[in-house]
Amino acid sequence: MSGTLKDWTRIADVDNEIEDLHKKSEALSNLYHLLLLREIGIDDESLRRIAQRQLRAFQIKFSFVEVGLLPPSALKDPAAEAATAAARAAAAPRVEPRTAGDQVPPAAGKIDGRPPIPNDPAGSDGA
Repeated sequence: MSGTLKDWTRIADVDNEIEDLHKKSEALSNLYHLLLLREIGIDDESLRRIAQRQLRAFQIKFSFVEVGLLPPSALKDPAAEAATAAARAAAAPRVEPRTAGDQVPPAAGKIDGRPPIPNDPAGSDGA
């Protein structure tokens, strides 16, 4: 492997510039597509639905966020976040609160990974 650190740094800079140009090209392509649709008579509300809710909406918004045309919060989908939260809540194990009358197995000293309740006769017999 030959080359100096300066050469490698220059190559990395060129790679970063090319990646930046690619991001800008992608965003420009999406903007141009929406502009062409508007020019042929598609109304603004339909264009808004295309850019926000249709099949390629995420790709369009992502390209705009990458070049600073939209804030990162534009990628958040409130409906998807609510559905994810509901699914997590439904999948979370439900632990019933223990009462003083619960029996603690003497060998384990715990029920469901919880220590015995203080002053629990089952847990204080010294076994």
